[in-house]
Amino acid sequence: MFLDRCLGKSVIAGKLRAAGLKVVTHFDEFPQTESVPETDDSTWLKKIGSRGWVILTKDQHFDRNQIELAGLLASGAPCFVLTGGNMTGEQMADAFLHAMPAITRILAKFQPPFVARLTATGTVHLHLTHSALIKKFV
Repeated sequence: MFLDRCLGKSVIAGKLRAAGLKVVTHFDEFPQTESVPETDDSTWLKKIGSRGWVILTKDQHFDRNQIELAGLLASGAPCFVLTGGNMTGEQMADAFLHAMPAITRILAKFQPPFVARLTATGTVHLHLTHSALIKKFV
């Protein structure tokens, strides 16, 4: 699992790792310093997709931004977007953990790339399939 930068680098990652999940944060892969600017979306999406990782994010605009959608389509990565607002890191981690059985089922059933949304209670539904993503650009 790859945690987008908007999910931070410790609380959620720590709880998911404690549950036995392999987790890499944006900050692990793309350290940001004063001399190294924030990595643009197309760069990190390509790298994460090439590694076959699953993206977890709370960026609810991810599926509306044409540049991010194009990057996701090119990356071939599956993406799960947490839609609950005003949640603590602990609550977000709990939502992802609660959703893991559904995430596993969706990963087995659908060809990436795709976008699925999950709620604060861990309910998951597929939002944009591979073919729907392609249609956005045709």
